[in-house]
Amino acid sequence: MKKVSNLINRAQIRYVYIISSCSQGDSTIFAYDVIEGPPYLLPLSPHRCSGAHQGISFLKKNACEVQNVEFAKAYRLTEVVIEPWSFTVPRVKVILTYN
Repeated sequence: MKKVSNLINRAQIRYVYIISSCSQGDSTIFAYDVIEGPPYLLPLSPHRCSGAHQGISFLKKNACEVQNVEFAKAYRLTEVVIEPWSFTVPRVKVILTYN
């Protein structure tokens, strides 16, 4: 009988803390991953918008759709509309090993 083990069970679990930074009238949102050791902040890919925004409001964590790997939800206010935003991470491909 073959045993199937999942590599995800062996992975070390770490909580993720993200800080985002933007200013009124800007079109770029900068994000940083907060870690315990130096350099403490690791820059993530900036998100560039097509136009300037007046404000951004992030929702509570319980508004996120976990099944879609969503880690943050926000609304972006422009001069014309309020846009819903969704921040997700790519799904990790599960590799199964056979012993």
